[in-house]
Amino acid sequence: METITKHYTEYDEQARFEHRHNQVEFRTTLRYIEKYLAETKNTTDQATTSTPEDVFVLVRKEDIDALMKPFAVTRLHYVATTLVARFLRDKLAEVSHAQFELYLRHHFAICERPDMVGMTSHSLDIFRKG
Repeated sequence: METITKHYTEYDEQARFEHRHNQVEFRTTLRYIEKYLAETKNTTDQATTSTPEDVFVLVRKEDIDALMKPFAVTRLHYVATTLVARFLRDKLAEVSHAQFELYLRHHFAICERPDMVGMTSHSLDIFRKG
């Protein structure tokens, strides 16, 4: 565990998003954060977490459902933030800006589909309290 924590303590997260395949994850997450921040003026109930301890834990949606069951929350979205971008990283690095934007449009069109979210290496789960 110390090795993982040390890695992410020294890791340059900003540099990671210079690569297009990682921008897919960032832009998808930002798209949903902006959507829900625009809907609510009360930002004190907003929270995000990213912890090095959970980096290599495989979690299924069913596991999250069981974990969240005792809480008074409603799932708003379960989103695949990367889908196949990781596997297309070399191609995404080569395409033009217009082609990359077209890829993102396709990604945004399918990233909420239940039959697609299992293909992602990163997901975003959004809940509303109450």
